[in-house]
Parts: sequence; C-alpha cells; structure tokens
Amino acid sequence: MLRRMNKQIGMRTDGLERHRFSTVDIDRMVAAGILEAEGRWELIDGEIVPMAAQHTPHARVVSHLFRTVFAAIETARYEVFLGAMVELSPSTRLDPDLYVAKAGLTSKIVPASAVLWAVEVSDSTRRKDLKIKAPLYADAGIPEYWVIDVEERVTHIHRGLSADGWREPIRVAPFTEAIAPAAFPAISVRLD
Repeated sequence: MLRRMNKQIGMRTDGLERHRFSTVDIDRMVAAGILEAEGRWELIDGEIVPMAAQHTPHARVVSHLFRTVFAAIETARYEVFLGAMVELSPSTRLDPDLYVAKAGLTSKIVPASAVLWAVEVSDSTRRKDLKIKAPLYADAGIPEYWVIDVEERVTHIHRGLSADGWREPIRVAPFTEAIAPAAFPAISVRLD
C-alpha cells in the first residue's frame, strides 16, 4: 500500500493504482453533491461499488421478510431497517436489504455495533454476498448474517463469530424450512 499526500493508494493485480476512500471522504462527496446520499452504491474496503438493480423476485422476498420481522419484533427495543447504510469500518459502508438494530439510534449512519442481524437477498449477487460481504460482516462483529438466494431457493445462514470469522459452519436452509435468527427465535420465516 502506497501513501501519497495522505491518501491511500492500492495496487491491484492489473498494475493500476486505485485510490481507497474512507467513510469521511464519502461524507464529503455527498455533502459536495458528487455522490447521492441515497444512491445505489456501497463502500467496500475503500472502493465505491455500484449496487445491482433490484428485480421483482428480490423485492417480493424483501417485502415478505420485512412484514414478518416487523410484526414479530419488539419495536420499543429494536428497529427493522430497509435501504439504510451500516458502517462496518472506516473504509466500509454496506446497504443490506434488511437488518435489525437496537432502537433509538441518533447517528446518521447505523454503526455495526448496533446491528444484531443483517440480510442480503441475492438474485444476481450471490458471489459478492457470500465471498466478499460475509467476511466483512463477521469482521465488524455482526452476530448473524443471512444470504437469501432467490435463484437456488435457499438461505445461507452465518452465525457464531470468532477471531477468524464465522465459528459455526454455514447452514443452508431450503425455502420450505421455517428458520429464525438466533437473537429473535420467535420470528419464524418461511420463504416458499
């Protein structure tokens, strides 16, 4: 990693330098109108990454999950978020499809320390959600992360944090099975 004028520069395998952005840089770009605050992007390890378009099957699953979770959650203690950024580190902000966090947050961006369960619904982003985002959620200390795979009709459940990532093996549950997040065992979700 090279440093030029207090900016981090990363070298990729293609030999080209890339500037790595911080969340502070992102906030400045939003304030200056360079980036839309509600844009379809995420900051992943210092790189601004466009998000895939959402299609009807994806939207249906997110909507069903939101209704199920919202009806079962104790809203005085927890909030269910859709389309709101979570700051995992000074160089990573993700926009999970749904997550549950402690209620009463006053910060503009939700910190990872407040998130109990994050969910990504994947219809074209499975590789990114499982290979790139899963370790980021684990490193940030989010205790449970689901990837709902619309095409394969299964849910990849990540639980049990350790110093090396997820302690428990990833569990794959078919849509026909009722599943519940560890922090909210009363929430029973069937996606079929």
